[in-house]
Amino acid sequence: MEGRGKGLIEVCSVEYLVTNGVAHEEIYGYASADDAKENYQYRLDVEFRTREGLDTDWIDQNSLLLEKLNSSEEYLACAEIGSIPMCRFIGRYDEYIVVFNTHMRNSFIIKTGTIP
Repeated sequence: MEGRGKGLIEVCSVEYLVTNGVAHEEIYGYASADDAKENYQYRLDVEFRTREGLDTDWIDQNSLLLEKLNSSEEYLACAEIGSIPMCRFIGRYDEYIVVFNTHMRNSFIIKTGTIP
């Protein structure tokens, strides 16, 4: 599991196919909450970096998290990749990190702080 962070002991990946898009979830389990905290920042840097194929910058959407998710830390942002709207969530739950993305149907329009 090299390259996925210090202290990583398990990982699970699930893909969901739906009519109007696709979603993907990864769960990383670390040896300790401290290892997960260190790797949380790394995951943010990797998952939300600017890269080829990204049509828009990532837009912070944390204000859409209407209630606390019982996570130690969380971040939600949306962008367009290949003209397809996508939102990505990363949350740290003690020694676990969850990364969830969803590609949405084209009728969704991403605006700062709102989803129609």
